[in-house]
Amino acid sequence: MKFDQMQAHISQAVHDAVNSPAHSLIQWEGGTDVL
Repeated sequence: MKFDQMQAHISQAVHDAVNSPAHSLIQWEGGTDVL
């Protein structure tokens, strides 16, 4: 994966986290290792 694609993916993940905290917590618990 190219760096800008990864950066865009992280930005989208952060955007989703801000808009949907509960859904994001489920994703984090699911083992999505972005950080």
